[in-house]
Amino acid sequence: MNEELKPQAGEPAEGTTPDMPEPAEAAGETLPAAEGQAEGMEGAPAPDDTPRIFGMPAVVFRSIAVGFAGGLILTGLLGVLGVHFRYLPIIVCAAAGWLIGKQLDKRRNAQK
Repeated sequence: MNEELKPQAGEPAEGTTPDMPEPAEAAGETLPAAEGQAEGMEGAPAPDDTPRIFGMPAVVFRSIAVGFAGGLILTGLLGVLGVHFRYLPIIVCAAAGWLIGKQLDKRRNAQK
């Protein structure tokens, strides 16, 4: 039974075909398009090292998220007190978080 699983002399091993290049041969080849892209990237300006979330600096995004959460808490507390604002505290607190985040980002960029 083991004799059936072994490749015969002159036959390629299982999973290979006679016309497949060896891994060493395939590794030495490069595509001309990849070389052209590497040359184009050398002249490009260095990307900003600021981490971004949804296209905005991470500091601003986190400030908006904290403001939004604070607005939800404020809306719940106002609801318990009997004052029913639906979305106004959430929007106002998220906008305040955005303003605070923008100022923090400007200060951080000024320090660089």
